[in-house]
Amino acid sequence: IKSGLGGNTSARSGSGSADVDLEDAAGADDDVDDDEKKMFARRARRAPAATGSDEWRKQRKDSHKEVERRRRENINTAINKLSELLPVKESSKATVLARRAEYIQKLKETESANIDKWTLQKLLSEQNQSRLSTANERLQDELGRAYKEIESLRQKLKEAGIEVETSNEN
Repeated sequence: IKSGLGGNTSARSGSGSADVDLEDAAGADDDVDDDEKKMFARRARRAPAATGSDEWRKQRKDSHKEVERRRRENINTAINKLSELLPVKESSKATVLARRAEYIQKLKETESANIDKWTLQKLLSEQNQSRLSTANERLQDELGRAYKEIESLRQKLKEAGIEVETSNEN
C-alpha cells in the first residue's frame, strides 16, 4: 500500500486496497535479498475484511484451500515415505496403504508367534534347570554318603590292624 507522502505504510493498516507492493513494502534497497522479500510477503497478507463481506468470505475460502492443500501434501508425503520404506513398490495410494496394512498385520502376527515361542522356551528352560538342580543335589548327597562309608570302612580296617594306603583324592 502506498501512502500519499511517498512513505511505506503497513499492509495491516486497514485503509484502502488490500494489495501489497513488495518493492514499496520492503523498501527499494538492493540490499534486501529474495528471502527477506518472501518472508515479508508472507507476513504482509491482506488487511482483514469486514466480517460477513464478500472479501471476508473469499479470504476464508482461500485460507481453507491453503490449509487443505497442506493437509493433502502431508498425507502424500507420508504415503510416499511408507512406499519407500517397505519392500514392494506400489503406484496407487490405496494399494500402498492396503499393502502396508497387510505388512504391519503380518509383523504383528510374527511378533505374537515369537513371543509365544520365547515364552515356551523360557518355561522349558526353567523346568530343565529345576530338574538338573534336583539331580545335582541328589548326586551330592550320594557322594557325601559314599565318602562317609569309605571313611567308616577305613576306620574298621585300621581297628582290625590292616594298614590301608590313603590316596590324595580326598
